[in-house]
Amino acid sequence: GEIKHQIRKLEKELAEPKYRDSLMNYRRNFYEVQLTRKVVNDLGQHRVALEWALMQFHTEKMQEINRLIREYWRLIYRGNDIDYIQIQTEEGKDAASSMDKRRSYNYRVIQSKNNSEIEMRGRCSAGQRVLASLIIRMALAETFSSNCGVLALDEPTTNLDRMNILSLCDALNRI
Repeated sequence: GEIKHQIRKLEKELAEPKYRDSLMNYRRNFYEVQLTRKVVNDLGQHRVALEWALMQFHTEKMQEINRLIREYWRLIYRGNDIDYIQIQTEEGKDAASSMDKRRSYNYRVIQSKNNSEIEMRGRCSAGQRVLASLIIRMALAETFSSNCGVLALDEPTTNLDRMNILSLCDALNRI
């Protein structure tokens, strides 16, 4: 009799609203958890694919910018102490060390003479810095704004000697 009483008591308790649909609730929650896991996995794969695509885009654009910088430097610069300049990119120290962090890059301008590359900062004249700045801006404008057709320069010949001023004017007319 005690066992039958316990069974009736448990059956009555199972008939309560909070336990009545427990199997359905379990299944619904189980499916939601499984679906959430799949969505998280898919988002992780998309993040990796997007990051790869952005890295490819960055690499291609930096190659294009450096090609233009090299071309413009050789076209404009009239000195013989620097063969060409380019931008070197290196990834920041803590870049992408965890999934939450964004990538960061350190850019520096390199000058080359006879296949020897050194950082341009602190090793060039004011005129060379101005010219390098203008050329880098022109390369960026050509790479990212080729359909614009307008290039505004504020005192572009500051610190340039006469030969480089004339060369810059000729190059701007050609470009």
